[in-house]
Amino acid sequence: MEHEHELEPEHERSTENREVRTAGSASTVALIPARQGSKRVPGKNVRRLHGHPAMAYTIAPAVESGVFDAVLVSTDSDEIADVARHYGAEVPFLRPAALAGDSSPDIEWLEHMLGELRREGWTWDWFCLLRPT
Repeated sequence: MEHEHELEPEHERSTENREVRTAGSASTVALIPARQGSKRVPGKNVRRLHGHPAMAYTIAPAVESGVFDAVLVSTDSDEIADVARHYGAEVPFLRPAALAGDSSPDIEWLEHMLGELRREGWTWDWFCLLRPT
């Protein structure tokens, strides 16, 4: 992460066969929550830190680690979704605003995300919650 990147449009991804399981091994997905409405530090997830948005320092290592079969971001923001995709994460859908408030507990967005992923045909053995900031 040495150079500043311009955001590029994401190519359409296939929604068929969303299983992340690999032959003979358990599958693991990383789930990263990144809402837009922080009151203490507005825009903190996309705020630049040494040339990159703060959330890039969670996404890029997760993608590059090889530990995860998929790195997924849950957000209520198109801007955050674009940044997440640029750094290698997937954003299969936007989170409803009702699940993105200051006092929204993790369990609410997590249940929503896991339920929507299952409806879209995703399967996994394990998930890991990674904080972007």
